[in-house]
Order: sequence, then C-alpha cells, then structure tokens
Amino acid sequence: MLDHWVDQADGLRRLLSKTPPQIVTLCSAISEPGRPWALLNLAAALREAGVGVLIVDAAVGQDGGLLAEHREGYELQDVLHAQCTLAEAIHNGPEDIPVICAHSGVEGLVTALTENQTLLGQLQLFSEGIEILLVNTVPDATGAQCSDELLSQEMVITVRPERASVAETYRLIQSLCERSSQREFRLLVSGKPSIREAQKLHRALSQALDRALDVQLTLLGIMPSDRYLREAASEGRTVVIRNPNTVSASSFRRMADSLIRCRAVESQRLGISPVLTSKTPKSRAFSSLRG
Repeated sequence: MLDHWVDQADGLRRLLSKTPPQIVTLCSAISEPGRPWALLNLAAALREAGVGVLIVDAAVGQDGGLLAEHREGYELQDVLHAQCTLAEAIHNGPEDIPVICAHSGVEGLVTALTENQTLLGQLQLFSEGIEILLVNTVPDATGAQCSDELLSQEMVITVRPERASVAETYRLIQSLCERSSQREFRLLVSGKPSIREAQKLHRALSQALDRALDVQLTLLGIMPSDRYLREAASEGRTVVIRNPNTVSASSFRRMADSLIRCRAVESQRLGISPVLTSKTPKSRAFSSLRG
C-alpha cells in the first residue's frame, strides 16, 4: 500500500521542481500543542514522496513552536540579508527534516522569493531543490502575529471540535480576510474527532464563513492522535517513518498528497515542464522540541 502511494505521487512530483517554492502556513486561533508534530509528520510524508521540504519555524520559544528557545547562530533574517548561506542557517530535525529559525525575517520571505534571486537559487540548489516551505506560526485570535506577506499564500488552520476553538477560528479567519483579499483556507481538525464529526464541523464552519465572508474552506484532513503518534513523538521521531503502516501515517500521507496535487496543478497552469526531484539529505544538529 505504501509503495503504491509513492508510485502515485511520483508522477505528480515530476511537475514540481521548477515552480517557485510553495509556502504553506500552519496556524491556529488558540494554542494547539500537537501542531508541531503534525507539521513534522506532514514534512516527513512530503519527503517520502520525493518533495523537497524546508520547515520555517516562526514560533520560536512559544507554545506550538518547534524550537524550545532561540538558539545561537544564524536564522532566516540573516539569510535574507546575505549574512550567511541557507545551509549555514539550517538545523536538522527528526528524520533529518531541515528546519530554519525564523524568529525574525518571515515578513520578507515572500518578497525575497519573488525578488531575491540569490535566495531562490539557494533554495533550488539546497538538497536539489526546496519545493515546499512549511511555515509554523502562532497568531493570536485577531491574526496580529501573522505576517501580511503570508496571507496571499496557502494557509492551514487547525481547529478542535469545541465551541471555544470553533468561535476563535471564525474570528481569526474574519480578521485575516479584513487584512487581505485571501478567501481560501484549509482546515485541519484536531482533538480526536471521528470522520463524521470532522466533516460536520467543517460543513458548519464553511457554511457560516461562506455566507458572511465569501470564504472557501477546504478540509485538509484530521490530525491523528493515537499511541503510535505519541510513542513516535516521545522518541523524537515521526510516525510516518517509525510506524509507516498505521492509520496515523496514512492520514499524514493523504494530507501531503493533497498539497502535492495543488502544487502540480499550479505547475501545469504555469506551463512548466516535468523535472524529477530527490529527497533531502542530512543537515546540522537540531534543538529540542516543544509540543
């Protein structure tokens, strides 16, 4: 089953490598302790399909951040200011997933990707091409900490099937829409819901947002929460690699497949010819995680 999924993804990933990096931002209206591990497992699933991934941690030292504290060394802002190379600023995460600290510098990321050919060139050369940037950020309920530059990119918002979480998620999307023309978001449901509960939550929230704000809300998937995921996290590993044949691992692969298909459609729209990509090699040592 795993080999079949990778084979299916192979044809899609051939379209990816010459398209400008896709930026996918994960955030939540209220604290979501499990989001860092969801992010890491999603990255592992993308890399398993051969997609070059870099995690940009813009929540350093906060609940929901990958890095427990700001470390000595380079970060994203230093790369943007040409004070170091991308490789010098990257840390090594679980399963060799590359992570860059973005305590500052996120604001200029999108602009740099469109105007700074040096950075774009580094992304293309590093590990034979970074195709998807997964940005981890922690905005408050008004979206105040979410960079305006990221609002025009793809956003995934995690929500729990609880009244407070749903209400704050609605407020967050409303605030983001007031600051940007962005009208498409993806929803990642956490908190151990059943498929039916997740679909019901998505349908209710989607209908309310569509009526009031003309927002399109797509259900990306359900954040798994079982013993395999917890055991993998306790060992500093991803369930996608440690327990590849579990329901949890399959859930993250479905989410990754959704992002791959979205990027493949964009590549076709731009008329970009197919080029093969390869997996990401090892980088530098990684710091501790928060979760």
